[in-house]
Amino acid sequence: MRRTPARKLKIELHQSGSEQKESLSRYLLNPAIVLGFLTALLYFHGQAFHSGYLSYWGLSNQLFPLSFEDTLIRGGWIYILFVLNNWFYLLAGIAYIILIYVLVFLLLVKKPASFIYKLIHTKKINNGQKFILKEVSNIIFKLLIAFFIFLIIPLVMSWANGKGRSIALKEHQNIQEGKIASTKNVFISYLDGESQEKEIFGTMLQASSFMVAVYIESGEVLELSASRIISMHQKAPKMTQ
Repeated sequence: MRRTPARKLKIELHQSGSEQKESLSRYLLNPAIVLGFLTALLYFHGQAFHSGYLSYWGLSNQLFPLSFEDTLIRGGWIYILFVLNNWFYLLAGIAYIILIYVLVFLLLVKKPASFIYKLIHTKKINNGQKFILKEVSNIIFKLLIAFFIFLIIPLVMSWANGKGRSIALKEHQNIQEGKIASTKNVFISYLDGESQEKEIFGTMLQASSFMVAVYIESGEVLELSASRIISMHQKAPKMTQ
């Protein structure tokens, strides 16, 4: 049976559409892409959580940065908190990850509005109009995707930031009530601005390679340069009768 030019074009378009569909599915389910996306998501949420914790104590994220691995752990802790608060949040968290993943993927592909192209092929319009409709539909579709991405992600990151602050508030209350773990209590000998040796007792909040933050008995948060610390050791405070 001889194929007419119109039938031949229709078969080619169908084959091309099938290939694109298979290619899209292959990329969406690519383990490397999925792992990279989840890693980025955990990292940014971990950063938001850590920033919220530090901001409660008035500490700078630049002075007390987390390593890449610790940031991912904090990000994972965010999703654990989702589940601990309510099991419904587990489903919400999974839906959120899938939604953001698909939206980001569609934002990056060259022609996301494939369903509009199929509609265009059924209309009796010239090639110039088809080209304009394709380009306009691509732009509109990508703008809508970008809008949802930049609406949803900041909301969840804001929640993560707030969760970090609430963890710091709970820790503050535990310190005031004497319920903090004794392993976080430290005695520090250091040199003040006049190079005089001083000693303090407090609760370790954060430490980096060049700074230490301690909550002291007067209710203040003291930031010390690691280079000025003479000695630091853990010791449980004496229990009062």
